[in-house]
Amino acid sequence: MSALLLCSTLMFADEPQVKPAPLTSAQYSQLRLLIQRTQERDRELKTALSQRQRELTLVYSQFEFSVDHAERLQSDIIELQRQLLANYHNLQTELRRIVGRERFEILKRRIDNALASDAKNTTRKSKSRVNGAESEKPGNNKSRSPDSGRQN
Repeated sequence: MSALLLCSTLMFADEPQVKPAPLTSAQYSQLRLLIQRTQERDRELKTALSQRQRELTLVYSQFEFSVDHAERLQSDIIELQRQLLANYHNLQTELRRIVGRERFEILKRRIDNALASDAKNTTRKSKSRVNGAESEKPGNNKSRSPDSGRQN
């Protein structure tokens, strides 16, 4: 019975049976530089994206607004999102160029775990902002219609 359990464990194990060769110092340096560049660019783009989105929100918060200005901001937002995708694409292609398939599988799991962790933290922060700040604002009644305060 225990031999059957051991065989099934070995057959369905997630980890490869042979560990890939460790990274060379050159690979390690290239990866570190790639990750630093990617993270720095990601922060820059996300900061700019957030700023443009806030600007667009301000434009739309006015009853009368400049359609041209709103469309320019929309174009900026789309371009920044495209650049974010290109930055991530570059990370993925360079990662595969630097390391082999076996090492990639290990790194991919680490990247997936880091991204999942980051997404959970972002979700928690967003929920706490919504549950804390939004609900505590005086006069913040989401059930009101936009026209409920308007006089005819």
